[in-house]
Amino acid sequence: MNEDILLEKTLEIAENQGYKLAYEYLLDNQDALGKGDYQAVWYFLCCLASGAGDYEAAIGHLGNSVEEHGYWYRPEVLEDDDLIPIMENQEFIRLKNISDNRYNEALNQSKTSWTWKSKEKNNILLSLHGNGQTAEISKNTWKQLEHSDLQIETLQSHTVDSFERFRWNYDDVDYKQVNDCISQIQWNDYKHKYLAGFSAGCDMILRAITLTDITCDEILLQSPWIPFINENLQRIIDRCKEKQIGVNIYCGELDLDCKEMAAKLYDNMKKNDVKVNITWQQDLRHQFPEKLGREYHVLNII
Repeated sequence: MNEDILLEKTLEIAENQGYKLAYEYLLDNQDALGKGDYQAVWYFLCCLASGAGDYEAAIGHLGNSVEEHGYWYRPEVLEDDDLIPIMENQEFIRLKNISDNRYNEALNQSKTSWTWKSKEKNNILLSLHGNGQTAEISKNTWKQLEHSDLQIETLQSHTVDSFERFRWNYDDVDYKQVNDCISQIQWNDYKHKYLAGFSAGCDMILRAITLTDITCDEILLQSPWIPFINENLQRIIDRCKEKQIGVNIYCGELDLDCKEMAAKLYDNMKKNDVKVNITWQQDLRHQFPEKLGREYHVLNII
């Protein structure tokens, strides 16, 4: 079990059965994760305990995260409605101040990075992580598609989310990191080029395709959280047609946050004769399937 699967299951329980059962489930199953930093798990435990009325436990989990593990979070994350009952607690205030100071320090030091070092194969897939993820998490997922003629690389945002985790802002700045990366990695020397994203990473791909000269053969959009389509849908369609980019959308049937946006993008692209496919994934929430099956093998080199 990985962190995303564990937390999505926890959210499902919270939505359907309440915070108390979700809290107990996460407590019982957090040890199933391997070695690593799981700041999101401690945050969930804090919120769930607070939401279930166990305020002492909630503050204890935040203390374990901030003081024992040295983690930190974006200031607004610790202003979540679930934490309202403990926000005036002096220990919570102290811990939040520590977290806020670490966030500001990390914000000043962070910069865009990518895994690409040199051209190793004839074709490339560049992936963009989702919010709260890293380049390593992204690469470990998409590398299932790697083979002897396809190089898998990933781009990591400069916008910090929490301890050693990153995010994308839906603004006029963050998507430009895609262009910054591509200009440095011999992009045009590859025979076939693919962009792949998860959640907010999909939005950055659509912005980069629409607002820059970046082009590729196909884009793969997993669980697409894509607010850019709200006011720019026709611009996206026109640029994909102009650049002859194939669009492949993958979305869980239980992904209530992204289903509507995924369907809207697909329906409008289909009507406008863009090369587009959509795969609705049964019993899947806002996450990847455990195994990337044949539906992902759209790359014309396979």
